[in-house]
Formats: sequence, C-alpha cells, structure tokens
Amino acid sequence: MYRSEETACSPSRWPTPGEAKTIPYRTIDATAEAIIREGIASADEVAEALQALSDFAADPGYLCGSPRNFQAWSRRPVA
Repeated sequence: MYRSEETACSPSRWPTPGEAKTIPYRTIDATAEAIIREGIASADEVAEALQALSDFAADPGYLCGSPRNFQAWSRRPVA
C-alpha cells in the first residue's frame, strides 16, 4: 500500500480504479473463518482488519499494486 501524500505522486495521475483496491479486503473476507478457526486472529481482530481495508479502498489518496500472475503451459516433444 502506498500513500501518495508522502511523495510527489498524485492520485489523479496514478489512480487505482475498479476492484484492484478491494483485493486485500476480499482475500481476508474469504479466509476469515479459517483465520479465526486456526487461531491466527480473533473475530474482533478480523473485523478490525476488514474495516481498515474497507477504509483504505475508499480513500482515493492510496494506491494499490499487486503482482501479475502468469501461467504457462508446454509439452515435452515426443522423442
């Protein structure tokens, strides 16, 4: 996560549109039961994290980046 006010980067120049900023929220939301069940965090901690991630996604002053995922397929030549 990157706060644009800390540098010369302008959120209007480098926006994070659409669903990109909701990926961290959706990841925690989708795994919340397992996180709680395994004792990694309490239900209150998960709820607090989800609220913080929701606030992050709603703030236009933050940018979000994530790595691209690639998948490659190939076949070994028949000898």
